[in-house]
Amino acid sequence: MDDARRDTLVALFGAVHDATRSAAAALGDRTGSATRHILGLLAAEGDLRISTVAAAVRIPPPAIAHSAAQLEDQGLIARRPDPADARHALLSLTAAGHDAVAEWRARLAEVAAPALTGLAEADWAILAAAARIISSVDLSVERLRGGLSSDGAPATPGRGLHAV
Repeated sequence: MDDARRDTLVALFGAVHDATRSAAAALGDRTGSATRHILGLLAAEGDLRISTVAAAVRIPPPAIAHSAAQLEDQGLIARRPDPADARHALLSLTAAGHDAVAEWRARLAEVAAPALTGLAEADWAILAAAARIISSVDLSVERLRGGLSSDGAPATPGRGLHAV
């Protein structure tokens, strides 16, 4: 990858992260970013082992297990044995979890919308194209790690950016 393309990706990822952080702060949302990352990852990737989630969000597995227990108590995720290896559990979003992710993303868009009212139609078309392109590219944890999760489990399909 040439420097100009790398710089474009650096700017894109930074801008999306900063915009999301600012919008969440404007909402007064006090939900921890790790919780949002876990929910967003499960929304994007589907069922995942705790160890895979931990590697993706760069948090130790015991902390992910603790967060998962809280999210399970809230009805946002479910935990079940991994059919490939019963010693491991898979985490997945419940219907309520999917609804919570969608609602939070919609609230982010609503709070950010006033800052974007001056954009020209051509700029909106560029944003829509960028979102479509990024969503269509396989940026799953497993893909970026070369096809295996952190614990060596086979890759699961996924796509797009998973940060909520």
